[in-house]
Amino acid sequence: MSRLFYLGPEGSFHHEMALSLSEYNSEVIASSDAEQVCKLVASDIQAYGLLAIENKLAGAVNTHLRYMLESGCHIKGQYWLPVHHHLLALPGINMEDIEVVAVTRWPSTKAGDFCQTSPGN
Repeated sequence: MSRLFYLGPEGSFHHEMALSLSEYNSEVIASSDAEQVCKLVASDIQAYGLLAIENKLAGAVNTHLRYMLESGCHIKGQYWLPVHHHLLALPGINMEDIEVVAVTRWPSTKAGDFCQTSPGN
């Protein structure tokens, strides 16, 4: 059985894609950083890695490409995963009631676009 290392954690978009690819009889294993994914793949002939190499909003993920180059890993396939972010609020909160939007660093580009175009700005 091969191993499919992905940039974790469970529940992430990488994890979602890894699960969709696990039909290829792979053990799906989370990794804490992209460099580790590349090192694990480079050291195991039965392993594959899953890393985003392009983000439609932010462009190329240059660090991932650098880790691949340094480890000797090669791109074997290309997959698309539509990503949708959602604004969450407590029941009864209206858009005009929202004063602050807190985001993690990953979806911040899209959240910035939303904040610039939402009513009241």
